[in-house]
Amino acid sequence: MGRVIPRVKAGLLGLRAVDRLRYRLKPEMGTEEVAGVLELMDSAGIEAWVAGGWAVDALAGRRTRKHLDLDLVVADLDIARAEAALERDGFESVHREFVEVAGLPLSLVWAHRDGRKVDLHPVDLDEPAFAGTEASCEGRVGERTVRVLCPELQLAYRAGYSHTAADDHDVAQLRKLTKGP
Repeated sequence: MGRVIPRVKAGLLGLRAVDRLRYRLKPEMGTEEVAGVLELMDSAGIEAWVAGGWAVDALAGRRTRKHLDLDLVVADLDIARAEAALERDGFESVHREFVEVAGLPLSLVWAHRDGRKVDLHPVDLDEPAFAGTEASCEGRVGERTVRVLCPELQLAYRAGYSHTAADDHDVAQLRKLTKGP
């Protein structure tokens, strides 16, 4: 029985190593790609707020990790126009998911054949969380000033679901920014 535990433990470590390798091999969403998507939204007249890992880095003022996608919060009334803009730019809808316990429960994932991924999160801007000015802050992605979800709201939205290593990293960065526990 003493041998089973080391084998199971080694197997789990092996899976983590495979996950890390897969993560390293996935195409990255860089600063230029983020700027391009944000310009696409601007040209369609859509106000988008950066969320997720890129929002954390925008608030920190620097890249703190690799990003595989760009999370954008968009008014639910603008979601059809946002999707149409992505489609015109060559993106395809690849996944739609509703996670009731997530702070941004609806996730509409769009991918481009060049590796870019955009995860749209439609929200009702009349909800109390978004109605106040505290919901958004300014950050920087490269040379561009962007609107991002405030750190407190991002921390609240990351509660209630299982975290990946990237989520844990982002939470630690957000806590540093808010000086919270």
